Amino acid sequence: MNTRMITASAMIFALGASSAMAADVKLSGLVFGQYARHLSQTDTAGVSSKNRGEFGITRIYMNAEAKFSPKVKGKVVLESNTTQTTDTGHGSNSVFLKQAFGDYMVNDYANVQFGLVGTPWIGFEEGIWGRRFISKVFIDSEGVVSSADKGVGVLLKIPNDFGDFHAAHVNGEGTTAVEKTGKNGRHKDSMARLTLSPMVKFEPLSGLKLHGYIHNGRAQDGDNYLRDRVMGGVSYQHKRFHAMVSSFKARTGAGVKNTRSKGYSLHGSLKLPLSLSAFSRYDFYDPDTETSSDGRARTLWGVDYKVAEGVRISVNDQIVRQQLATNTSANENRLFFQLEMKF
Repeated sequence: MNTRMITASAMIFALGASSAMAADVKLSGLVFGQYARHLSQTDTAGVSSKNRGEFGITRIYMNAEAKFSPKVKGKVVLESNTTQTTDTGHGSNSVFLKQAFGDYMVNDYANVQFGLVGTPWIGFEEGIWGRRFISKVFIDSEGVVSSADKGVGVLLKIPNDFGDFHAAHVNGEGTTAVEKTGKNGRHKDSMARLTLSPMVKFEPLSGLKLHGYIHNGRAQDGDNYLRDRVMGGVSYQHKRFHAMVSSFKARTGAGVKNTRSKGYSLHGSLKLPLSLSAFSRYDFYDPDTETSSDGRARTLWGVDYKVAEGVRISVNDQIVRQQLATNTSANENRLFFQLEMKF
C-alpha cells in the first residue's frame, strides 16, 4: 500500500473518529479480489498467455457518508486497485477520488447533488446486475459513459413507486480528467435517465421496469467532437431472479469524424438453494458501425456463493470473441475465482 493511500485512508478514518463533528458520519468499505487463469492461447491483444495466472485486488472502495441534518448529507468515495485483469485497462495501486458531493433533499421526492457526482445510468444498472466484483456493467466496461463526473445532479422519485428520474449536467471529462482549457472549457455534457414501473401495483409483474437514457455533449469546439449517446432497456426483478436487456447507440468525435458505435447487453441471475446463485451475461460491442467485422462479443457465466453477510465468492468463465480475430485483436478465455467483502 503506497504512501498516498495510507494518507488518504487515515484522513477518512480520522474524519469519522472525530467526536467533535456536527455530522453523523458512517464509514464503510468494499474490497474485490481475484485469481484469473488464462485458458486460451492468447489474450485479447494477441499476446501468448496460455496457463498464465494472476492474483489481483481489482478494486478497493473506502466510503464516508455524513448526515448534517435530515435534509443535508455528504459522501466521499476513494478508490484504488492493483493490476486490473477483469476489464480493459491496468491499475498501478494508485488512489483517486471516485465521488465527493453534497446532497440536499428538497422534499420526499427530490434531491439535488453537487460535486463529483454519480452519473444516471451505471450505478443504477449495477444495482440490477448486482455483481460489480465480477465485472463492470457493459457500457462502463467499454467506456461508453463515465460512472461519475464533476457537476450537478437532480434525482426525482415518481409518486407511488411508479419510477424515478435522474439528470446530471457535468464537465463531461469523467472522474479524473480536468476540464478543457480556454474557450473549449465552456462545453458541458447533459444526461438523463427515466425509469418507469408501469405494473408496480400488479403482481406478479411489479418488478417490470422500462428504462430510457439520453446524453448530449461536446468535447470542444467543432462539429466532429460530439459525445452523444442514447440507450434503452427493460428489466425484471424478483426476489428469486433478475433479467435485463439494454442497448445503446453513440456518436463520439475526436476531430476527424464522429464515429458511430452501438451495442447491447443481456444479463440474468437465479438464486439457488444453499446460498448459491447462478448468473450469465452476453455483451456485443461494435466500436465503429462503418467498419466491417470490428465488433466483439463477451460471454460471462458462473456461480456465486454467499459465505457470510457481506462476503461472496464466485467461480466464472469469461470469453471474448472477435468478429474477425487478428494478431492484435484475438479471442480470449479466462477462468476467474473472485471475492467480494463489504464492511
